[in-house]
Amino acid sequence: MRVLFLDFDGVLNYTRLYAEHRMVIHTNQMAKWRALICPQRCALVERVCREAGARVVISSSWQYQHPLEELRVILNSQGMRVPILGCTVGFVDDPGKEHILLAQARPQEIQGWLDRHHEVTDFAILDDMVEMGHLSHRLVRTYFHSGVTEEHVPTLLRLLGEGGET
Repeated sequence: MRVLFLDFDGVLNYTRLYAEHRMVIHTNQMAKWRALICPQRCALVERVCREAGARVVISSSWQYQHPLEELRVILNSQGMRVPILGCTVGFVDDPGKEHILLAQARPQEIQGWLDRHHEVTDFAILDDMVEMGHLSHRLVRTYFHSGVTEEHVPTLLRLLGEGGET
């Protein structure tokens, strides 16, 4: 199984979109959150996942604010329809640390998820975070000012094993 670990901020949105919609008053909270996700960035991730036969695991900090089903609705409303297996939250195996900074927790959460899912054959991490520790060789780094772009596609496909099983 191929998996794409997906961040949202700086990947599915970017500076201008965030600035335009952050202060807009929406009729409900879901409308606000949907407006912060770019349909074009979702389409790009959707295309990569379809071509590579990959599924998504959400590694974004949005998982701390929204239940999984809500995240699925948000992504689906913006055109992303690839299978979303779950979130990485709760996969840090370090009971001695009660407060782990998000920058430190993300690679640990991803590794914890992988440790419980041995069926994963290939994976990539799509994130604007600079450091992923021992997983940095699987990181395709985006930038908050632009999000994911066409330039990231070849590397994502290479890391995901380009096509095959779903």
